[in-house]
Amino acid sequence: MNRVYPNKLYGQYQGAYGSGFGYGSNSYGSQNRQGWLTLDNKYRSRGRGKAPDREQYNQEEFPETFTDAKFFVIKSYSEDDVHKSIKYNVWSSTQNGNKKLDAAYQEAQHKPDKCPVFLFFSVNTSGQFVGVAEMVGPVDFNKSLDYWQQDKWVGYFPVKWHIVKDVPNSMLKHIILEYNENKPVTNSRDTQEVKLEQGLQMIKIFKDHSSKRCILDDFEFYEERQKRIQEKKAKQQFQKQVSDIVTTSY
Repeated sequence: MNRVYPNKLYGQYQGAYGSGFGYGSNSYGSQNRQGWLTLDNKYRSRGRGKAPDREQYNQEEFPETFTDAKFFVIKSYSEDDVHKSIKYNVWSSTQNGNKKLDAAYQEAQHKPDKCPVFLFFSVNTSGQFVGVAEMVGPVDFNKSLDYWQQDKWVGYFPVKWHIVKDVPNSMLKHIILEYNENKPVTNSRDTQEVKLEQGLQMIKIFKDHSSKRCILDDFEFYEERQKRIQEKKAKQQFQKQVSDIVTTSY
């Protein structure tokens, strides 16, 4: 395994796999029947999943141009959390980040013509981007997911991954964001908005770049690490419950 990034903070955000947390037949409720347990307003994964079908990503027919669209840079503390996003089709940012993304999604929904909201994913200190997902539903601020190593991430929203490939910063650093102190897009913070012109440039670069590596190459590695993290959390929770019972009995 030679893909671990310098930043070893494992676990912040979220993941995607399968049909996703959509609406209608793929609603939040139906996901509860297809692999999720609900406990105290938190969703828990029922276990490991198989690697997603690579054929669903990097499709040639994915469009490069949009008359209207919104774009944001997403910065994750670790690749583990991007693995969760691809596995479970969800994501979560900070409280302010979630509010910003939800406001953008709601605004896009009220436009007369279609206005997708795209997210460019990058892992801190990795020197690259790892893919493009689309925000396909609003933020649920009342539910959280428990498979992040840090429990401070409140709320989540559904995403659909379109492109999964490693794109080095060197391919994108020429794109300058005037509204972010003329910094390259590669210097963006989490939920930094990218305007339409620059966003379309990034989409084209992602589509055209021929990458031999992507996070799916190491899917099983992150599955094993997720299993260990979940087992550790379960043990800690059990010990706390026992401790609480002992304390209240006196």
